[in-house]
Amino acid sequence: MRRCWPIVLLLFLIISPVNAKGGPSQAWRLELDGIGPSAASPSVGLAVSSGSRVVLVSKEGNVKWDWTAGDGVTHMAFDAGGNLYVTYSDKLAKLDASGTLRWTRDTYSRAYSLGVLPDGRPVLGYDKGVLCFDEDGKKAWEHYAQEECDT
Repeated sequence: MRRCWPIVLLLFLIISPVNAKGGPSQAWRLELDGIGPSAASPSVGLAVSSGSRVVLVSKEGNVKWDWTAGDGVTHMAFDAGGNLYVTYSDKLAKLDASGTLRWTRDTYSRAYSLGVLPDGRPVLGYDKGVLCFDEDGKKAWEHYAQEECDT
């Protein structure tokens, strides 16, 4: 969780205008009960999580949509098309740019990492290896580790 603060701070500094004295001024504010993983997309906005809640905010600070996962969010990543992938519990969910849930898939166990390949396929690491899905939520491939992963 502590890894997210530098990302949020960097994004705040990038999108914040500068006041007359040369320092950053507050362009907008979003209050949440704590903060979890976040993800940014230049075309869609900033997705921020708080527990099981995911909020998508435009660069102007307007809440575009709000979605609740079945448990605490652990990772989020956008693809080039503006779809947001979210991991929680032993699940991977795909939300489109308007916040509509497209699908949810089981991932065997809690994800340790999440990324999106250049072709738009989400890939996640879990305690037994790496799992890749296609854009429609079908398992594309899986690689098992020799031993359980610790990270």
